[in-house]
Amino acid sequence: VFEAIIPAFALVFTAGLVSWLKKELVREAARRRNAADSLAASEEQFRTAFETSAAMMALVSLDGRFIEVNGAATELLGYSQKQLLTMGTADVTHPDDRPASRERAQRVLHGEITQSKSAIRYMRKDGSIAHGLVSAALVTDSAGRPSHFVTQLVDLTEQIAAEERLTDLVASRDELIASVSHELRTPLTAVLGYASILLEATPGPPPDGYELMLQEIVNQGSDLVGMIEDLLVFAQGEDQEIAIDLGPVDVRDQITLVLESLRAEASVDHVEVLGPRLSAVADPLRLRQVLRNLLSNAVRYGGESIGVQIREAAHAVEVVVGDNGTGVPAEDRELIFEPYQRSRPQGGLTASIGVGLTVARRLARLMNGDLTYQYVGGRSEFVLALQRTDAAVPAQEKLGVGR
Repeated sequence: VFEAIIPAFALVFTAGLVSWLKKELVREAARRRNAADSLAASEEQFRTAFETSAAMMALVSLDGRFIEVNGAATELLGYSQKQLLTMGTADVTHPDDRPASRERAQRVLHGEITQSKSAIRYMRKDGSIAHGLVSAALVTDSAGRPSHFVTQLVDLTEQIAAEERLTDLVASRDELIASVSHELRTPLTAVLGYASILLEATPGPPPDGYELMLQEIVNQGSDLVGMIEDLLVFAQGEDQEIAIDLGPVDVRDQITLVLESLRAEASVDHVEVLGPRLSAVADPLRLRQVLRNLLSNAVRYGGESIGVQIREAAHAVEVVVGDNGTGVPAEDRELIFEPYQRSRPQGGLTASIGVGLTVARRLARLMNGDLTYQYVGGRSEFVLALQRTDAAVPAQEKLGVGR
């Protein structure tokens, strides 16, 4: 009986084992298909993220060569994909940042840190230097051996530039406050001092120097008005409108008005005005503000011989305020139109707050003109160009537009 049963039992057991193995093989095949599908899906997701990322992404070999780069990398660095694949990370990293970058990569490679993240400067194809935040992580193969790095770089150039502009603005504000506090105190002290002397004078004949004291009060008050006018224009900033009322203006008349307001300063008594009587398109108030700045600037910082010349130019009337001073070095001739770029005032003269030429050029350009500086024949000259009333100027040729 047992001899008959054992073969039958063995047959049934074998059949069951085969059936079970078949099912397990089917399950294993299904698991492998699912794993393969998951891996394919994961790879597709990575590929999509890699190719569409706004940040630069790259696969980098263990020795620092680019294996693969995305489109953002070509836009950010300025190289084609083909060019980048012949290069390495060191080729696009600022020379001063390369040692630290290599050290961080080695620490990731040896497992000291899981990911490297740091700010670096990188080099574009055009030679410009930019700023970025770079991160790198190590990828291993199926055996757990290091294969390559995945790196990302986020461009921070605009953000850092904005931060620097903000820092400059804060510094400019602080410097302006300090300048105003210091420079306005000088004329105010004189005004209050002389006014107090006159107020405390006993009844009877005026005290000695009475007329000089009154004249000094007028002088210092005039300086204060000029400073305040400049500050009001400067404080409005480039993105705010300044009221400009353009119309035909007799340039010589405006020069005469400004000179009369400055007659108290000895040097202004010797200013010679040359040239024809011409009409220009300008705002009389703003034109006088520009002229006052230029003449005051010549008195404070220029030579003893100060002159004003009116002359015709193509589509323009030019007013040249010149003096025989030492002039401005060639490398600083544009800087003088920036805020706070001023020379040391001469003894006995009210200092400026350092925004006069900035304001003067801005007002000139708002009147469709311009203000430039030149040093010709031993004379320092500021040239104010204004549109002539009898000249039709094409929009693209308007003086100062687009500068």
